Amino acid sequence: MKNCGVNCSGDVFTELIGQITSPNYPNPYPENSRCEYKILLEQGFRVVVTLRREDFDVEPADSEGNCVDSLVFVAKDQKFGPYCGNGFPGPLNIETHSNVLDIIFQTDQTGQQKGWKLRYHGDPIPCAKEVTANSVWEPQKEKYVFKDVVKITCLEGFEVVQGSGSLPHFYSTCQSNGKWSNSKLKCEPVDCGSPDHIPNGKVEEPEDTLFGSVARYTCEEPYYYMQNEESGEYHCAGNGSWVNDVLGTELPQCVPVCGIPSKPFEGTQRIFGGSFADIENFPWQVFFANPRAGGALIDEYWVLTAAHVVEKNRNPEMYVGSTLVNRERLTNSQILIPERVIIHPGWTFLDDPETRKNFDNDIALVLQDPDKSNPKFYVAGLVSWGPQCGTYGIYTKVKNYIDWIKKTMQENSTPSTD
Repeated sequence: MKNCGVNCSGDVFTELIGQITSPNYPNPYPENSRCEYKILLEQGFRVVVTLRREDFDVEPADSEGNCVDSLVFVAKDQKFGPYCGNGFPGPLNIETHSNVLDIIFQTDQTGQQKGWKLRYHGDPIPCAKEVTANSVWEPQKEKYVFKDVVKITCLEGFEVVQGSGSLPHFYSTCQSNGKWSNSKLKCEPVDCGSPDHIPNGKVEEPEDTLFGSVARYTCEEPYYYMQNEESGEYHCAGNGSWVNDVLGTELPQCVPVCGIPSKPFEGTQRIFGGSFADIENFPWQVFFANPRAGGALIDEYWVLTAAHVVEKNRNPEMYVGSTLVNRERLTNSQILIPERVIIHPGWTFLDDPETRKNFDNDIALVLQDPDKSNPKFYVAGLVSWGPQCGTYGIYTKVKNYIDWIKKTMQENSTPSTD
């Protein structure tokens, strides 16, 4: 003569997909019972409950509209129900926005119905697709959800800076809170840094050194010119290097202007009966003070002269920058400090130069550039010997020694810092 309840509480459902029914379903559920179920999913998933109207048959409400038998859903601060009656009266899909859902089914002591059956699944929390500047997302999807991983690759010329290093891409994961990991990482413009300086030239640096900026090199005119006229402009490339369309990453070269006077000579071009010349007319001429002789600069570091001039003096006193050779007029000229004297190996050395009759190979060290023609002067001969200055003389034909000059300069072109 007593009514006994049924112990149907304590079940916890952790699978992402599942089904829950009232006790004995589809047979009548017991009276005077309280059944409690819990759905507990991994954080990052939200419980969604699905019911069909035909799968719900619970004792209907009384005359005042109160459910004597009821099904209730509780998710954090949300409550759905109570529900009762023949056919589920609530929404067929209940979205809880929570990973935890408590299900409470309570019956009184009268009336027995078929009960209910529901299905549930875990809906992963979505992460909004963010617009990250200067980058591409892989894979491209309409919707991203919890645990989705995307590869964010920077466009050319941009990189992710981390500490002292940089990366071309990074990975981001949709987290359980609906936010992306590594959200602070950004694709920033590549910084090429300050462009390197070049000897005998200068660089006009841009306001910034970021990707796409342009730096321009020029040479110290009129004494140096750029070997390739198109090699002066460099742009900051995507790999972080300054790049020129012609030379690539190789820096331009400022080469000395040889054989081209900055002020062409317009007077009478004679030694006797001529007129005074300015140093700009023949800037390459070199004066040897002891012995009194002449030479010619053929590049930045090399002077060409006759062998007999330096055979007895391997440390000659040389001056450039003046057309006057009086001692008192040489104070404003520049002194050249010799590091090495190289005499042609075919030159014959004599103990008494006054007795010399063989002047073959009288050259101590012209380099004509066949690719250039602005008019250009070049060394054709060196005074070798003759009765006296200004009269008939014999000249060393420099053209015959081009190979030796080039070879000697190439093998010994390591001037001192002086």
